[in-house]
Amino acid sequence: RWEDLILPEKIKGQLQGLVDYLAEQETVFHRWGANKIRARGYGIKALFSGGPGTGKTMAAEVIANSLGLDMFRVDTSSVVSRWVGETEKNLREIFDAAEGGSAVILFDEADSLFGSRGDVKQAQDRFANQEVSFLLQRLEVFEGCAILTTNLLDNIDEAFLRRFGAVIEFPLPGIPERTRLWERAIPEGAPRDPDLDISKIARSFNLAGGNIVSAAINACILASTRKEPVAMRHIVEAIARELIKMGQQVSPAYFGEYYEFVKGLQ
Repeated sequence: RWEDLILPEKIKGQLQGLVDYLAEQETVFHRWGANKIRARGYGIKALFSGGPGTGKTMAAEVIANSLGLDMFRVDTSSVVSRWVGETEKNLREIFDAAEGGSAVILFDEADSLFGSRGDVKQAQDRFANQEVSFLLQRLEVFEGCAILTTNLLDNIDEAFLRRFGAVIEFPLPGIPERTRLWERAIPEGAPRDPDLDISKIARSFNLAGGNIVSAAINACILASTRKEPVAMRHIVEAIARELIKMGQQVSPAYFGEYYEFVKGLQ
């Protein structure tokens, strides 16, 4: 739901614009005759870019739910095939199933499917370029809602970018958003130690929303295991474990006064 999205108002406004477009396109294109002006304007293709855990997938779910549509989340690993022509066949079936606005298609982490075309140096390169060209053509005539997410905008072929009705970049949350994310991520029923300072945690640690949720749940697990209320030490340790999971260093500079809680983890 919209209230589950903790994003800057500018981003939420752009997402609402997508919902408005999809909700009103039947009137504008078919009843008012806009299809005579732009024959291939029906449906919308959007690209959500940003780091992991910034809310791209959740935003697609909110759009689908707002319009009362199902959302097809495309499993890239099952679509891409090493056999010539199979990838195009699989994608054709997906687009056909969602044609006409009956569902939202989400290509999560779409870099592998919608990557840049390169020089042909071997047969495999030619087939890969054919797949990208097919996607370009099918995406352009698709009359539904297709949303692509990527962590790296530079990996997307420029020819695709021209075909998107919207390109929305999801930033890392600022301090106000992080405060709200932490407040929501710690369950209401969890006992809280008096030293737990959510605003200080939000100011001290710059994390994406997905990492905050993961760290908050893990902190609750730590506290429950030790039969203690959720305290700063549990939160900080859970944040450190989250950073280690992402391959980052647990440094005194990052944790400051709380480094004593985590110095033995790495």
